[in-house]
Order: sequence, then structure tokens, then C-alpha cells
Amino acid sequence: LTTMTAHALPEVTKAVGEQAGRILHSSTLYLNRPMVELAERIVHLSGIPDARVFFTTSGTEANDTALLLATTYRRTNTVLAMRNSYHGRSFSAVGITGNRGWSPTSLSPLQTLYVHGGVRTRGPFASLDDHDFVAACVDDLK
Repeated sequence: LTTMTAHALPEVTKAVGEQAGRILHSSTLYLNRPMVELAERIVHLSGIPDARVFFTTSGTEANDTALLLATTYRRTNTVLAMRNSYHGRSFSAVGITGNRGWSPTSLSPLQTLYVHGGVRTRGPFASLDDHDFVAACVDDLK
């Protein structure tokens, strides 16, 4: 779903070949130099004191990790997700997906409440001015 870039585009084929020449497979089970360098760069760019970096292999895994950390920290299984959203194919990610066509289960361990996204140009609040948009989003959240 998220890796389709095109069919045999020369610049994509070249980039994939160059990457394969450096490192073809990686895992968070062991360190490698590019991973350490990227983590150090992310920490530096973040400006967060004592920042830590945790790599995942997909967006779904990143979402699962975020859900695990947030629900553990907050000690609640209630989460907010955007309407018409897609979060991945794992059990927890499917459970919070806000599009019924992509979320075939109601058996999620998470209590999900759906809210409108903050994109000003789409959705039922797109025609509102800033003040009314914020008020409508707050009302929707409540």
C-alpha cells in the first residue's frame, strides 16, 4: 500500500541499486553504522534534551509502539483517532482505523473515539473561519 513508487522509473531504480550497495537489510536487533548515524542526527535536529530514538520497520509498527507507550503511560485504553483514517494492518492499528472499509473488527482492545482532522481545506468544517473552525473541532472532541 505505501511502497508503490512507480514502474521501473530510472531514478527510482538507480536509488534502490545504490541503497542495496550500502545496506540491503537492517533490523533493530543489532546496530549498524548508518542506524547509529541517523539516530544521532535525529537527536541533534530534534533539540530535545536527552532525546532517544526508536526505529521501527513500518508505520504500522510505529503506530503500535506509540499506542503501547501512550496507553501504558496514561493507564487507559481510550485513544483519539481521526475519522476516515488509516493506521496500518496490525490488530491494534486496524482497531483504531477510522474507515470502516479498512477496519473489519469491532473487537479492538482499545476504546477509540473519532474526531475530525485538523486539515483546514477538507471535511465538514472547511468553510468555517478560524474561530468557528476551532470551536467546531472542540465541540466535536467533547
